[in-house]
Amino acid sequence: GSSGSSGPVLIVTPLEDQQVFVGDRVEMAVEVSEEGAQVMWMKNGVELTREDSFKARYRFKKDGKRHILIFSDVVQEDRGRYQVITNGGQCEAELIVEEKQ
Repeated sequence: GSSGSSGPVLIVTPLEDQQVFVGDRVEMAVEVSEEGAQVMWMKNGVELTREDSFKARYRFKKDGKRHILIFSDVVQEDRGRYQVITNGGQCEAELIVEEKQ
């Protein structure tokens, strides 16, 4: 444990817009300035929680300072604007899901 209050968690590498096809594996990744930071994921203004992830098709992964939202089998309903919010900043990106031709 570190002593004292930690400063703001900044977003080092923001989310990027992605265009994918139904059934693809998708990883939306963000890198922040501190390991073990708390980040909040939102989709279209609604928070994504681990509880929801049981019935949804996504899961969260932490890899050091990287926070990753993973869809193993993306569907049309997963498209939208995704946002990551920390106590020191935020970023957002659009996920576009298209039917395979």
